[in-house]
Amino acid sequence: MKKAVIVLILIIFSNILYAQGVYFNNVYTLNNNESWGGSNIIYNNEDSTYSATASATDSVGKICIIFCKFDYNGNLIMKKYFNDGLNFYYSGHPGNFQKVWDGGFIVCSAKEDTNGYASAFLLKVDKDFNTEFFKEFEDTSFNHFADLQNCKITKDKNFILAGTIQGTGIHDQDVLFVKTDSLGNQLIRKTYNLGAIDNASSMSRPKKS
Repeated sequence: MKKAVIVLILIIFSNILYAQGVYFNNVYTLNNNESWGGSNIIYNNEDSTYSATASATDSVGKICIIFCKFDYNGNLIMKKYFNDGLNFYYSGHPGNFQKVWDGGFIVCSAKEDTNGYASAFLLKVDKDFNTEFFKEFEDTSFNHFADLQNCKITKDKNFILAGTIQGTGIHDQDVLFVKTDSLGNQLIRKTYNLGAIDNASSMSRPKKS
């Protein structure tokens, strides 16, 4: 009986230890001129790694999108930038970084040109953060300000994007809604004026009744 009790305690103790997570609190100095803002993190079940994206100021002072991959213990194992050396690219809204069906990722946000005008975009990268497509949603209504803040993936592999667009008034912002196909081609675009300054800070898919 005593031996059975000891074995049982050891099994329970080992299971508790096994179930405990790995904790880390690391500071990453990636470049002396870089600053980070608004990061999003996704845990990858298939290889127990973390993928992150954020806005970063690079070594020449341009705001770009940075992608990083960390191992299970928080060690940096990959870093890539998305920029063109001319424009500013922003990321960091809660919900604007999502993992997709093929192991890659999508990011939606805003691109600011040298004149200070912002347009909405959708960026898809593979699992190693190599660019697969970049789609910019611009026409006359996007010429002043547009910013996509949330993205979702539908069952038929389309993308639903929501954000903010400049309204008709001086201090007016409307909600922007865009649906694209799996390659980022625009299928639907709607704007909603709910009064004054409107933001699409979150988005969810309703459950079927």
